[in-house]
Amino acid sequence: QVKIRGFRIEPDEIARQLEDYPGILHTVVTLKEYGEEKRIVAYLLADGKEEVELGEVRNFLVSRLPSYMIPSAWSVLEHFPLTINGKVDRHALPEPELFVAEEYVPPVGKEEEKLAEIAAKLLQLPKVGVCTDLFDMGLTSLQVMELVQEAQEGKVPVSVTDVYKGRNIRHMLANKENPLYCWGNEPDNGKPVVILVCGYPYFRPFYDRFVECFKDDYSFFIFESFLEYFRSKEMVYVNDLADYYGEVIKKELHGTEIYAVAGHCLGGELGMILAEHLRINGYPSIKALVIEGFVRRDKSLLIPETSGNELLRQQIRITNSIIGTMPEPVFGGEMIVCLATKASERFMFETDGSDNGGLIRAMQSASEKNKADWRCLYPRITCYELDTDHWGVFDDAPLASIYEIVKRNWHPNRFYI
Repeated sequence: QVKIRGFRIEPDEIARQLEDYPGILHTVVTLKEYGEEKRIVAYLLADGKEEVELGEVRNFLVSRLPSYMIPSAWSVLEHFPLTINGKVDRHALPEPELFVAEEYVPPVGKEEEKLAEIAAKLLQLPKVGVCTDLFDMGLTSLQVMELVQEAQEGKVPVSVTDVYKGRNIRHMLANKENPLYCWGNEPDNGKPVVILVCGYPYFRPFYDRFVECFKDDYSFFIFESFLEYFRSKEMVYVNDLADYYGEVIKKELHGTEIYAVAGHCLGGELGMILAEHLRINGYPSIKALVIEGFVRRDKSLLIPETSGNELLRQQIRITNSIIGTMPEPVFGGEMIVCLATKASERFMFETDGSDNGGLIRAMQSASEKNKADWRCLYPRITCYELDTDHWGVFDDAPLASIYEIVKRNWHPNRFYI
């Protein structure tokens, strides 16, 4: 396994899936640096019977793997270069081509022109068409946030959710949503509503698999990351955010029976505060799902502002302010708590390398203390353990565990028939 943009990537699994495609005999999947970014590259050895259509191969792979495991650069070869030992000589593989499914479509109007200019700069390309899938070109989660920030500074109102849903410039402009809240899946009156509070990181792509896993059972109303709410504000206070949540719920969910509030890390702690507010204000049966949240957070453990990226430093400052003004979360209703058992080596989702060793060790100690704090303060609840680290809770195996835990404990169908 390797890590890229915060996700675990399994090159061998990508290769195995590609070799199931008719006409492909063998595959080499590796990572390659383009400027400051790492991208997945696939080299295909074809059987030569008919031409390999890369668009069809990519669509085949999309049907089998998550989007972050789809290569953005490809090369079809008649033979692989070999070493004297008969193994593939990876150093002799040719330069692959970035995949572009559509022909270049030029921008029309000031908004498309501005977004195309920003995207080309971020992707280090001479130009980007407005119908080109930006993620096919290797757009990273950090670059999504940079694109949105630059666009908003240039008076083009797009959100992080718009970029992930639209994928290309024309679609994201045609289907803009509220940047601070939205529905995560199609709302259904026959399904109970769960409010998902996103702390850090943003809703997409981190929570995508979580919502996908539960979408048949629940309708998800999403509060986007607090990073979006405080982006243009001088001061950061948790109480301001909690008041905002309440206003939105009155406006958008008036008369709706809210079944539960869920969240990860700081989102889980904010979710507890929101759930308690709802419990004592008309929702006495509301439940809470807290994943990797701290019940008694050490406010001295702050994320160091050492990143060379100004946007990440801004997000770190907002996150640290949230930690500093966060009251101890309290919830008097039915609650599920899921905690990771493995130590994480990163504070930030977007970074690939390890962070400051001393602070990481302090955070690992705090995580162990957190487990004891949960058991002490909430002795009647079960703290479920997930065999993963902080950022891996929505990988396949731990996510399947969360689903089974929720299924065993919550029975919404009794009330939604």
